[in-house]
Amino acid sequence: MAAVRRHLIIEPRFQTGFTLAFVRGLLVAVAIPALLTFLTIGIIAKNPALTDAQRLAFSSAERHLLIIFVSATGILGALSAIVGLFISHRYAGPLKRVESWAARHLLGEPVEELVLRPGDELIGMSESIARIMKKDNAS
Repeated sequence: MAAVRRHLIIEPRFQTGFTLAFVRGLLVAVAIPALLTFLTIGIIAKNPALTDAQRLAFSSAERHLLIIFVSATGILGALSAIVGLFISHRYAGPLKRVESWAARHLLGEPVEELVLRPGDELIGMSESIARIMKKDNAS
């Protein structure tokens, strides 16, 4: 079982879905304010009271902001994908471990105490399941 836990991706379906949702949420949080900024600059640049030099300055600023936005979005997307994988691993690992432990218990095989890595999520849930299983064995 320890060999399975050494890999970052141990539950591809769950971890991919979690990571994509994480990335999508962060990118939407960045995209909406950025689009509102571009719309505002575009509306201001079309103001007939502006001189040609002022319009040119606004369109130049808009191009620079677009380059910065695209670069930042790419970097943010990559970083959030990495963070999403690490976070999902903290959930997927314990779930896989608890599932394997419970399956062995239900098959009547001797099982060791359920121990999760420090920092893993769901430690409280796994301890509760272990107590329930011990009560069943005692009965």
